[in-house]
Amino acid sequence: MALIMRSLPEVIAGILELHGAVVEKVGADGLDVIASPELVRLLGVPEYHRLSFVGGNEGKNSLYASYDSDYFRSLEHLFNDRGRRAAVALLHPTVRPERIAETLADRIPLTNATFRLERIEELAISYFLIYFHFVALSDDRHDGMFSVLVNPLNFSTALLEHVLEDLVEKIRPAAVVEEISAAEMMKILKISHMAATGMVRDRLTDFIRSAERRLNRDVKRVYEYYETLKEEIRRRFQKKMPQGKEVSSPPESANREEMEALRTRQEAIDAERQWKVQDLIAKYALRIKIDPLCVIQIQTAVPVFFITIKRRLSSRPFTVTYNPLLKRVDALPCESCFHPSGAYTICDDKLHIVCNRCIGANSTSRKFLCPVCGANRGAKDKV
Repeated sequence: MALIMRSLPEVIAGILELHGAVVEKVGADGLDVIASPELVRLLGVPEYHRLSFVGGNEGKNSLYASYDSDYFRSLEHLFNDRGRRAAVALLHPTVRPERIAETLADRIPLTNATFRLERIEELAISYFLIYFHFVALSDDRHDGMFSVLVNPLNFSTALLEHVLEDLVEKIRPAAVVEEISAAEMMKILKISHMAATGMVRDRLTDFIRSAERRLNRDVKRVYEYYETLKEEIRRRFQKKMPQGKEVSSPPESANREEMEALRTRQEAIDAERQWKVQDLIAKYALRIKIDPLCVIQIQTAVPVFFITIKRRLSSRPFTVTYNPLLKRVDALPCESCFHPSGAYTICDDKLHIVCNRCIGANSTSRKFLCPVCGANRGAKDKV
């Protein structure tokens, strides 16, 4: 069974035709739509309109319809809650858990702790594949879609690219959907959103660097421009001073009013330059909006490795699973960002698992400060 990936205009055309519209492709990036009465009522659009998928092409009868548009968001009225959540069953992987256990130490890189394998069991679990849409705005715009896989057993996360192509061959409709409470679902969505934030920033590394280069370039130009103005004022100021006198102590014979006007002008230039720089910083500031689109619950059975993490005299039970989608052991979660980078450090107080990136952001020259413990203390203080 082959999976055909369709473009956004093709998907929207199919949805509209399903609801009685007549749709015709216009040019390389446009759709002419004659909407049915149902679509006119539900979407609040004219009977005849043209859809554009490139910003800035809107007109009297042309509507912007890309991912971030009001038109795209209005399509949810055609579905109600359909398509927001689905459940499938994944064929059980054929693996040898004892072989995986032999290399488990290589897959769990702890920098300041050890672990002991207690037992191995095969358990039925549900992975949750959450699709997100993001919009990143600076002086430019970047948007897209991606998916985050969450293991609710230990809250390990993974960014999945093109997963549907591989998944469609291995799934079947779930005979019985495993129930999950609203509180559990909210926790899964919260953790996936935290992971998604880090994933989007990693994905936008080049976009962010480009914005920073343009900001530095424009700030430099602003400083050079206003320095030129200030230099001109300094020259005029010097002309008003007799030879051998300091600028800071003008003689009585100098035109005090004109000198004061020059000082006022210089102060105004400094203030205007600062305002221009702040305006540029606001212009290039990165704003990211991430919205969940849908959730696929993937039911399967996997080998689960029950381990005990040991740090000094303390210990903590934890579970590690073999992931049949990734065909490897799930990475440990970072309990601060849920998008781990590098090896892991175990905190001394509560034995939280923290990745190298979060350690770097929360450590001093002498002591590692656990961001999870700090966040928990902050939450208690607010209460």
